[in-house]
Amino acid sequence: MKTKIIIVRHAECFGNIENKLSGITDFELTLTGMVQIKKLASRLEDEKIEKIYSSPLKRAKKTANGIAEKLNITNIIENENLIEINYGECDGMTWEEIDDKYPKIRGEWKEKNHYPIGIPGQEPYADLQKRITNEIIKLANENLGKTICIVSHGIAIGSFMCYVHGLPFEKVNEIPAISNTGVNILEYENGEFKIIIEADDSHL
Repeated sequence: MKTKIIIVRHAECFGNIENKLSGITDFELTLTGMVQIKKLASRLEDEKIEKIYSSPLKRAKKTANGIAEKLNITNIIENENLIEINYGECDGMTWEEIDDKYPKIRGEWKEKNHYPIGIPGQEPYADLQKRITNEIIKLANENLGKTICIVSHGIAIGSFMCYVHGLPFEKVNEIPAISNTGVNILEYENGEFKIIIEADDSHL
């Protein structure tokens, strides 16, 4: 039996527009984000979603709530393993603040050509990839024959899609980037994922 998995990135939040490192810091949605949710919910209206799983952060939960209201789904299941990467001491800081406190980080990030590294207390990207991948596999196996929606975050989703593409996180720039309220649709069967749609934001 196949599980259909719709993976959605949260709507635009203030961390996105304020040039802040948006990890586990709990940013509110912008007005643009609220509009994006309405368009996303209409995009998913014909999907036969039976369950919605969400990161516990507000920007994800409010996105999930918008989908649930449109589709008349009463139960959103919060899941800590769907949360964004923890950027440690720099989580929620602007890049100007980071450059002042840790001047080498931006240079090392650009040299490695993926995402910030070397932040004290930062969750390793390999751990993030393992965390969210294991959780999505678990949810897929628990919902065989169903359609589920997962609302998460850009880096977390990117790390999972790297796994699906057979890539380490360091290759994340080689796959399509997912925008706010972007949609990935996959099918899961016999331990394998098949990508149906990737990084679709045509509803915006």
